[in-house]
Amino acid sequence: MTTRYQAKINGDYEIIQADTPATTFADGTRWLQTTTGDSYTLSSGAWVQIETAIDAKIDLMLTPTYSRVVADCIASLSTQRHDELDEAPDTISYNSLWYLDAYVSVYADWTISGASISVDDADDIVGSVDDFEYEDYAYIYGSRRNDGVVQVESVDPAGLTFGETLVDGDDRFVVLMVAQPVDLDLIVGRMVYYDAVTRQSRGGLKSEKIGTYSYTIDDRLVGGLRYPPDVVAGIDNYLDAGPIADARFTP
Repeated sequence: MTTRYQAKINGDYEIIQADTPATTFADGTRWLQTTTGDSYTLSSGAWVQIETAIDAKIDLMLTPTYSRVVADCIASLSTQRHDELDEAPDTISYNSLWYLDAYVSVYADWTISGASISVDDADDIVGSVDDFEYEDYAYIYGSRRNDGVVQVESVDPAGLTFGETLVDGDDRFVVLMVAQPVDLDLIVGRMVYYDAVTRQSRGGLKSEKIGTYSYTIDDRLVGGLRYPPDVVAGIDNYLDAGPIADARFTP
């Protein structure tokens, strides 16, 4: 999952490190702490925290932005299934079945309680929950209210518990194992920094002409919002993978 540090690394800092730097630098030197993503400036021999308003905006945007991007890139991030399933569910949408067949995943008519999903009988799960481990990232796909990225906290023969609270109820959906590429984290970091710091100052301007000088800003649609190509550079490695069309399947 993208961190505040990975977003703020797109700012302007003379020092980027985890340990507190010496105070022998010139006043005004800026330091980005790599563990927390907090930033400081040196003032009268002391490191003073700055950019707390930007931190609040970034923290608010990190999870929803990451989830929107993963939703666009889910087929590229999912782990390929090497063994065919022994069975097919009785009731499942075509796209959910495609993901279930193609990638490491589980499917069932789940009972959702807090952060856990479970079934009364482990045999009711299609796929194996044993494929998941503590701290794996997963993506809930095809649910009514819980689609998105979650992190596995524990694995039980009859279900999974995540680090995030879900909307309670009974629901059928696929849970896919997904990778967390560092370069995708950095792309999302640039997007979040752009949204938190740059987008408002740009004021929606796409082109400008002053005398004989003119320029045009191109953009790309990613995760439902438009970004300059340099902000989302590299995203093409993850987009546009998936089924060409729904196909009817008869088990």
